[in-house]
Amino acid sequence: MACKSNSIESNGKSMGLVHNNLALLQDLLQKIIDSSEKKLLVISSNEIVHINPSALSELGYSKKDFVNSKIDKFIVSSQGGGHVGKYLGVGVNLKRKDTELDPIKVKRFDGKVIQYKPFIHRCFWNGKSSVLVMLQDISTDTISTTVTTDLTSSKMLALSCVSTFFWDYNLNSKSLTIDSRFFDRLKIPLLASETLLESWLKSQTTESKKQFDAIISSVKAKKDNHLQWDYRVIDSEGTNHSLLANVDVVEWDSLGNPLRIAGVHIQVESKSANTNGYREAMTPLKEFVNNSLDGLILIDMEGRVQEWNPAQERLTQISREQAVGKHIWLIQHSLSPEQKPVTSFIDDLKTLFEGISQNGVNAWLGKVFESTIAVGQRTTKTLQHTVFTIETRQGQMVAVTNRDITESKQNLERIEKSEERLKLALSASKQGIWDEDHITGERYYSPMMYAILGYRPLEVQPSEEVWAKHIHPEDYDLVTKRNKALQASGTSLESEFRIIRKDGEIIWVQSKTQVIRDERNKIIRITGTVSDITRQKNVESELRKSEEILKRNILQHQVVANISFALNTNNPISEKVDTVLSFLGEFTQASRVYVFENRDDKKVTSNTYEWCNQGIAPQKEALQDVPLDLIYQWMGDDSYKMSRNLSQELPRELAVTMIDQDIESFIVFRLYVGGREFGFIGFDECGYRRIWTQPEIELLKTISNLLSFTFEREAIIRNKV
Repeated sequence: MACKSNSIESNGKSMGLVHNNLALLQDLLQKIIDSSEKKLLVISSNEIVHINPSALSELGYSKKDFVNSKIDKFIVSSQGGGHVGKYLGVGVNLKRKDTELDPIKVKRFDGKVIQYKPFIHRCFWNGKSSVLVMLQDISTDTISTTVTTDLTSSKMLALSCVSTFFWDYNLNSKSLTIDSRFFDRLKIPLLASETLLESWLKSQTTESKKQFDAIISSVKAKKDNHLQWDYRVIDSEGTNHSLLANVDVVEWDSLGNPLRIAGVHIQVESKSANTNGYREAMTPLKEFVNNSLDGLILIDMEGRVQEWNPAQERLTQISREQAVGKHIWLIQHSLSPEQKPVTSFIDDLKTLFEGISQNGVNAWLGKVFESTIAVGQRTTKTLQHTVFTIETRQGQMVAVTNRDITESKQNLERIEKSEERLKLALSASKQGIWDEDHITGERYYSPMMYAILGYRPLEVQPSEEVWAKHIHPEDYDLVTKRNKALQASGTSLESEFRIIRKDGEIIWVQSKTQVIRDERNKIIRITGTVSDITRQKNVESELRKSEEILKRNILQHQVVANISFALNTNNPISEKVDTVLSFLGEFTQASRVYVFENRDDKKVTSNTYEWCNQGIAPQKEALQDVPLDLIYQWMGDDSYKMSRNLSQELPRELAVTMIDQDIESFIVFRLYVGGREFGFIGFDECGYRRIWTQPEIELLKTISNLLSFTFEREAIIRNKV
């Protein structure tokens, strides 16, 4: 049973990798298409699934008119009649020339029919074999195939980065067309005496050959049109390589029998390692999200749910599997009858998202609002929400936090009822009231006004001077300036500021003032209220802190993701390390980020990589052959160490070296390769004595481990060569 479980888990990881790579290609292809000045559209299963802005402008339609509409509704062959989708599907055969295609007619929105020369190219769209069509006006003298070339070049570059290869197999002739890079990348011999199919099958393991025969039999029997195949090949050095193939039937004969299959092959060994490393690096952030007591929802700008954490599951009784990856307007379809009462929450979520995505403005930014949600037949919860947008590598996302305040709300209601009874009993108010009659000179301060200032009723004589001396010094000038402006020409004023009570406690108050004037604009009366809003201010402050922490963690998530991606490219090690140091420097805003490599034979360490912030002088050349015993004398056996008082904490010689570089504080992490100490990665701060927080240290520790792994892998590759 353990073997079967491991196999299922492995297949699941491989499938996730395929979807990630296909999503990357889809995103790249769509950006190229939409940014092109050529008139481009994508056709899949005889439907138009995408059309770029240039084509929409030319034809006069909206995107809504075209997308998911049958192609024959808008396009016919030059001889008339339908079946244009089949005509284009046949025309996209890899061996056919673009110039062999006849013109087609396209009906514009204004009713005018224009002839175009179609240039076609095979592509994959949403995991399906599709056709990319470029419409060239037949009246144009010079017909360019630049877009096809650009698309092919860009796609091949993307495919090269992710070790992905196109393939095409004819079921009748048993002829195979496959990206030639497949044989070069995997070091598989390609003999002149053999066909591509023979060389390809020859490289496969016995079990993989059996699986391929079974797939072909299944396709011919019309059992499956879409398959995934996990198989292995052996290169010329005897090394096994794992691949995952996507198999799609792309052509049928007149009787509906499959003629050709096509798809992509993805090498999965290195990507698996990358995925595992990525997941390991993301563990701290994932733990934060998973263990948060507040529900968290992340929605991309296409309306797909990207995060639905455990707290959100508990709040709504909607599982992560029912939400993540789905458009928010489709979640309701996955709910069981018992979950139907929660549909009102999903409706609120849709309304909220539509308001932001359509208007581009977050009307809830900086606000806290509440809603009720029915869970089950008898339970109703009160949720408190905050909504903000986040810029990520994948684009802007809408983040919604949800806190269950049902119990707090109930307690607050009970307290309010109790306070109301107390108010009625004592004829008092939680809001201070004051009034000044400028005609009679009469002044009135309610008992609550005295209480807000920390006095007993009538303990002091009410006056402007008494009130003014309690205003916080930092707010005094602004408050007095506004009051003078109000008395000069205003009629009302509402402001928030701090006061210092009699006992020294600092609280926030909200003051509302109303001025009454006579017909000559002379003040005859001023009245107002003062409320203690300290608790509200504290709640707002905590919410801002929580939002800042969440944003910071998501940014850390993106930094680790960017670094993981950079370290797993095929670029030289020097470019990888320089890229990582640049990412770290810009994210931490340190003065310098550097890597030292040890030379055990000479018992010294040297600065080999360095990134400097703006205005910071490089020190790489001056930091060669630094004695290791000085560093070990300071660090001991610690995996990392930081210093904020160099002259007191470091050996004298090391302290002098660091102080000469204008360093105020720094932190250093050890790097290990193959179980031995390889060197160090460090961060200098020249502007002030910086304190590195524990979350920052954990993030840098994670990145240090990723960098160590990269150096170790580079050493292994170098030794093999």
